[in-house]
Amino acid sequence: MPQQYVVPQHTDKEDTIFGPITVRQFLICLVGSGLVFVISQLLSGVALYVVAGPITVFIIILAFVKVNGYPMHFFIFNFFMYLKKPNFRVWALQESKSTVSTKSPIKRLKFSQNVTTSLSRLSELSLIVDTGGMFRGTSKTISQSNNDEEI
Repeated sequence: MPQQYVVPQHTDKEDTIFGPITVRQFLICLVGSGLVFVISQLLSGVALYVVAGPITVFIIILAFVKVNGYPMHFFIFNFFMYLKKPNFRVWALQESKSTVSTKSPIKRLKFSQNVTTSLSRLSELSLIVDTGGMFRGTSKTISQSNNDEEI
């Protein structure tokens, strides 16, 4: 009898320490509170609140806010990488010879009831339709389809 193995689930989920707080969030809050403690030893009064307040808000945002499912520090890192080397890409449609112009007449196929179609011919015709006419088919398919066309 083959051995059964336990397949890990939710491998992208971070480990938690205290309830919903993860190790990353705890370390960010620990470093931030240490920084605010050092600032509180250097400053006092209104200057302490002016300097430590925005730092505390930034630390809380950095630890708990997610952008598109990613932690905020990934978002900030990617933002600075974009500012360092922006990639400006413009999509420009270039018409080639294979594109259908709007001035060409539309060809309609005439279907007759008494014509039996083989499975290989149907699969070849579906390939022509799926590729938008890029695949032309074999010579047998082209000659048969030219007989069926009505302009």
